[in-house]
Amino acid sequence: METADFSSTERSTRERPTVTKDKWITHVVRKLEKGYILIVANDRRSANFYKAGSGYEMCSYQAAVQMVRDGSVVKTRDHYLGTAYALAPHMIATPPARPRPAAPEDAPTLLDALLSDEAGDDIEGDVATAEA
Repeated sequence: METADFSSTERSTRERPTVTKDKWITHVVRKLEKGYILIVANDRRSANFYKAGSGYEMCSYQAAVQMVRDGSVVKTRDHYLGTAYALAPHMIATPPARPRPAAPEDAPTLLDALLSDEAGDDIEGDVATAEA
């Protein structure tokens, strides 16, 4: 029976995580915009999202602490798992207003068309001409 040889170089080589802290922070902001709260534990290194209809989901502790340090989240209340945070008002993104297309001045409006129908034309006469 052969024994496995675990050299110190194999243990020391470790790959970096595939999800960066910036991606986690954008994920946290999106979750908080959807109505989740962020709960950061006071006595251990853990962080969670919580929403009443969805339950708990895990969050990166480093990203949560970074958001607290930056002032991106504000403390809302104490929670039995830690401290609950919500998204700060300056972090809430407002969607840009969609520009309304301008109608040309010479184009007749729907109201003008309805008013002209009421003034002189008979609806039954229009139907009779359309059938003929």
